[in-house]
Amino acid sequence: MRRPILILLAIAAVGVVALTVARLHGGDGRAVVVVEDTPAPSRSPEPPIVVDVAGAVAHPGVYRLAAGSRVVDALTSAGGATDEADLAGLNKAAPVRDGQRIYVPRPG
Repeated sequence: MRRPILILLAIAAVGVVALTVARLHGGDGRAVVVVEDTPAPSRSPEPPIVVDVAGAVAHPGVYRLAAGSRVVDALTSAGGATDEADLAGLNKAAPVRDGQRIYVPRPG
């Protein structure tokens, strides 16, 4: 008599586990609907940088440049190098940073 009761309890336990698993993992067949698109995060523009351009340039002075500018951009802002500028030692492709002084030398 004891054995049939254990078998019935085992069958009932398996049934409860099966139903629980079915509810947890089974879906109701409905598709997920996106109600609203989330906009991509936007980066705020980087603030301009300020550089001092001195030496053999047309208009030495302090200039505001866009972040990520190069030495050549600073030279252009200062009106370009003069005829007496020695550009051989100047890396015109180098990035500039805020507060930097760019000196364009003369020969000698």
